[in-house]
Amino acid sequence: MFDRWGELIFETTDIRKGWDGTYKGKLLDQAVFVYHLEATCLNHQVYEKNGNITLIR
Repeated sequence: MFDRWGELIFETTDIRKGWDGTYKGKLLDQAVFVYHLEATCLNHQVYEKNGNITLIR
């Protein structure tokens, strides 16, 4: 997950771990964040998706 300046805000390889709207332990203000998702399925098919998430407080 990246902010509007391209800084990495959140990253994980654990499908059970989600983003909680914080960065470096601090709550972020409302904003739009860009994500890039890469996943490999059990059948080895690679799935990629890009989009944005709007954080609303």
